[in-house]
Amino acid sequence: MGISWDDCVQDCFSVTFCILAYGNSSLLCALYNIGDVRKIRNDKEASEALEKVSFKFETTKDCPKEHAGMFDGVLTTFNGSLINSSQIITSEYFYTFKYVSSHITDCGMQFEPEIDCSDCDKTMMIFRAKKIEFVSLLHKTARTWYNCVLQCSLTNWCFAARMSGASMTRMDDTLPMEFPQNCFMYKLDELQSFERIEDPGPYPVSGYYSYMTIKFSSSICPGTYTFMFSGSHESNFGYFTRFSSYTLTTTGSQTAIEFKYQKITTCEGDNIFVLADHPQCYGFYRESVPYSQAAQRCKIVGGDGLMAIPSEAALKDIHKVKESILPDGGFYFVGLTRADENSDWEWTLPDLMYDQVVYNMSAENLKGPGLYASLDFTGYNTTLRAQK
Repeated sequence: MGISWDDCVQDCFSVTFCILAYGNSSLLCALYNIGDVRKIRNDKEASEALEKVSFKFETTKDCPKEHAGMFDGVLTTFNGSLINSSQIITSEYFYTFKYVSSHITDCGMQFEPEIDCSDCDKTMMIFRAKKIEFVSLLHKTARTWYNCVLQCSLTNWCFAARMSGASMTRMDDTLPMEFPQNCFMYKLDELQSFERIEDPGPYPVSGYYSYMTIKFSSSICPGTYTFMFSGSHESNFGYFTRFSSYTLTTTGSQTAIEFKYQKITTCEGDNIFVLADHPQCYGFYRESVPYSQAAQRCKIVGGDGLMAIPSEAALKDIHKVKESILPDGGFYFVGLTRADENSDWEWTLPDLMYDQVVYNMSAENLKGPGLYASLDFTGYNTTLRAQK
């Protein structure tokens, strides 16, 4: 607020990823980054609020002397963005941005406020939110909100993403501008609740207010806010195969998320792996939980218990699988416990054991404090380690 039109245009010109500036008689200045604006109304005559926009695009050798036809055939390219280029399409009533990216297909372009009921397997519903509650998240670098949405769309395990703003002082060191800079991505069971903001008007995005997007199946119709934010929805986005469904319950503007685990009935399916020459299959659950919750989670999905490590050969197979699906390190609970730190370690599923080689090679690490054991994938050699 309080920025003259000329200063607003200059700010957009100076910011690398800004492609459109908006201003009005109230001295409101709104800047739009690459991908963050799709369609602009062409008033033809000055509106009562004296609304105006300024487009930033690559100049050509033959710069037109009049605005008519100014955008024809002009392609603006970008470096450092998931969008390769943009083009402005002019019609009688609208200016429309057409974006080109090598990262997405036409289905991947379904980033709309309301879902297009199409044959695409997924779409991103966009809205604004506040009072967001969660148990965990992953911070990603994204230069624009569109890039944040696109990263979530391309990432199987990403169910939702949000982006909040950061202040940036204007070139003349006066009023600060708000630009979205921090992209946070959530798995389905990490996002708990949020409050959707229905006001579509422009205002600063701060740590309290955020842009937000949730991934839905495009086969769900009608794709309206009212329908999507009330009821049960199937989960079919790759990484989420261990969840059968999730429910969004909205009271007023507050929406809470609950999820149900997919029951495991056979050793076939995504995220389930079989040990060769052994009657045991297992899965990795990348969740930061204590042992009691890990054991309870195993029962919920229909498992017999936290897995045993039957032999050294099996450990090598498990290590290869883990590296292929989760290349970063970590600790994963297994079914090896003891009553107290003076007691012997015991497998919770002893019938699945072939030998004690893995236990013996981990003897020193199991002397540490703790009543539960995990597979330690942080070093070169995978071993068992005591955990509290």
